[in-house]
Amino acid sequence: MKKFLKNFSVVGFLMLILCVVLGVGDMSGAVMSADGAPAAVEKPGAGDTRETVTTIPHGDGGGLETLDIRALRADMIDDPIDQNLVKIRPGLNRMDTILRYFKPVPTNNFEFDFYGIATRELSNNLSAAATIHSDGDVHEVYGTAPLAGGISDIGDGDCFYVPSVAGGGKDTSPLMLYVYEKDLDNKIIKFTIAEDQMAETTSGGVTTYSIPAIAKDTVVYQLSRAVDELAVKTDAASVLPKPTHGYCQFHMAQIAQSTFEKMMDKKFKWDFSEVEEQVLYEYRRKLEGAILFNKGAKIWNRKLNKYVYTMGGITRQISKSYELDLSDMTKGNEALVSLEKYVFTGNSGSETRILLGGSEFVEAISKIKAVQKQQEAGNTEVVFGMTWNKIISNFGTLLLAHAEIFDEYGWSDKGLVLDPIFLRKWQLQSFKAQPYDGEKLMIMKGEMKVFSEVFGVAVYNPDVHCKVTLKLT
Repeated sequence: MKKFLKNFSVVGFLMLILCVVLGVGDMSGAVMSADGAPAAVEKPGAGDTRETVTTIPHGDGGGLETLDIRALRADMIDDPIDQNLVKIRPGLNRMDTILRYFKPVPTNNFEFDFYGIATRELSNNLSAAATIHSDGDVHEVYGTAPLAGGISDIGDGDCFYVPSVAGGGKDTSPLMLYVYEKDLDNKIIKFTIAEDQMAETTSGGVTTYSIPAIAKDTVVYQLSRAVDELAVKTDAASVLPKPTHGYCQFHMAQIAQSTFEKMMDKKFKWDFSEVEEQVLYEYRRKLEGAILFNKGAKIWNRKLNKYVYTMGGITRQISKSYELDLSDMTKGNEALVSLEKYVFTGNSGSETRILLGGSEFVEAISKIKAVQKQQEAGNTEVVFGMTWNKIISNFGTLLLAHAEIFDEYGWSDKGLVLDPIFLRKWQLQSFKAQPYDGEKLMIMKGEMKVFSEVFGVAVYNPDVHCKVTLKLT
């Protein structure tokens, strides 16, 4: 009996293989019909649900072609270059790579408006010397002062710190002004000070009080507001962000290959995919330049008799600049600290920002002893799929990287500090690779592919970004 079962299992296995080879059995999985009509495939356990699939009729000797799939089921083909654009030499196109990591702001127009809020300055200065009114009684002493920086954001009860002027009475520490009223039309504040900082003068048994002189251009710093205990409201603070107009640019590149060129024997592999990668590389190089240096505008095309939009580059939207003096490398550490102080203070940016530089800039900054020590310690971090050298200070952390594209645009000796959180990509159309059959379109005998995207770049909170120029002599 055991011998029979053993022989049966072997025979059964051989019969199963024969059935598979000859196509005997359940053919419900077949999708092609003889007449080329769509064939139905039944989903097991799905009741009467039917899923139709497209069948493609061919004559004798015909076969399924790539262009057929692209035309009818383009989603079946996974184009690694299209799907992973950021993987094409990301270090050479750093800004384009960074912008592709963030979720873009969708827009349905080539033009867009965005509003950036910069950190409001706490300092102000007198456009003229303060006028001091002293009428004897301590309660009648006050001063008026015009402020050059404006008073629209100043309210009754605001206090000001005046470090350059000492109190005139028992308390000779830096003066503090208390604003009790303002004249908005003339940009004048009316203030008084604490009694123990008033100067006292006694003559003929009469004591008078006065406020110390405050000269023109004296810098004052705004403090918090002090109101009386019965107050239920105060001057409303209003912040109006600066509106900025931006443009989306229609970026495009194209490749094409003739049918016969594709058939030719070649000494080395150079097919559509190699051409595609190289074209995309060149496309991204020029796109990187546009992201950095383009002028945002609506320009009249005389040939087409219509307007064409160009997006605004990042460097054109940043006005803050700094000169890094490395003419004396023995003071390189001090110069770097001064740069970091300037970049990280006085704004509401991130504690970690990126620093891109041309070859001459990176060479110079890499010779600073503090930077060399951190590099020798392997102080690196991978962000946005790229490796950056970390420069850590008490003010913040800079992620340094060489931007080769800077050299090609005359920025070899310049750097750019950016806070990526305050950059936005306004997108009208995401990156798309559209294949075309040139012969069907009566254009050419071959295949084509057009790459396109429509977007613009917006710089928010300009104070957190900075252009840096290198000084070596």
